[in-house]
Amino acid sequence: MQDYIALVHSLLAAGIPFALFPASPTPYELKHLVKVSKVKKVFTSLRNLESARIIAKEAGFPESDGIFILEGKAEGNRSFDDLVRSVKEPAKDYAKPVSKDALAYLLFSSGTTGPPKGEAFAEHTYIILSVLIISNC
Repeated sequence: MQDYIALVHSLLAAGIPFALFPASPTPYELKHLVKVSKVKKVFTSLRNLESARIIAKEAGFPESDGIFILEGKAEGNRSFDDLVRSVKEPAKDYAKPVSKDALAYLLFSSGTTGPPKGEAFAEHTYIILSVLIISNC
């Protein structure tokens, strides 16, 4: 869980949009999600590694360069820890200013009534939700 939290916050700070896929999509749903999201990298748990491999094949990027394992290791794939260690300039500030309307992330439905539908969330939506969650803790 720590890797996931660090990853999400890092992507948001760097202004890199990301997509959250359902945990157990069908092959049809996976193909649709890859096409709609234009995925270039996959961060996954070991439990969902097979789906990540299908995504890499559908999206046309090599597993060894495009799949990162959260909270673990798998032969032939890099872990999130490997990615963090590979940063050449750890003191460099990768955060960049983004507009409040910039895409933060896509959240996809399960696709139970047809192809999964994506909902786009802007940066300011994430900030508002985070403040609400923190203030209610």
